[in-house]
Amino acid sequence: MELIPPPGGDQNRGPELLAITWTFTALALIVVIVKIYTRFKIVHETGLDDFLIFVSTVRSYAVYESVIGLLMDFAFLSSSS
Repeated sequence: MELIPPPGGDQNRGPELLAITWTFTALALIVVIVKIYTRFKIVHETGLDDFLIFVSTVRSYAVYESVIGLLMDFAFLSSSS
């Protein structure tokens, strides 16, 4: 069975997807930074939730980097054949 390309031909929407992903990731990072700043400088008290939010933010960046690396490797391998 042969795959039929979409109308208008094959379209690479990867750059748009990356732009949207990194925009929302940067927005989330800004929110986390403001939250941690507020807890340290204004409230003078931190909790487990602050630590967990920080860890999840760092892990999300690691996952994004891994996915982007895998996609770039896949694109490189598929274009060479």
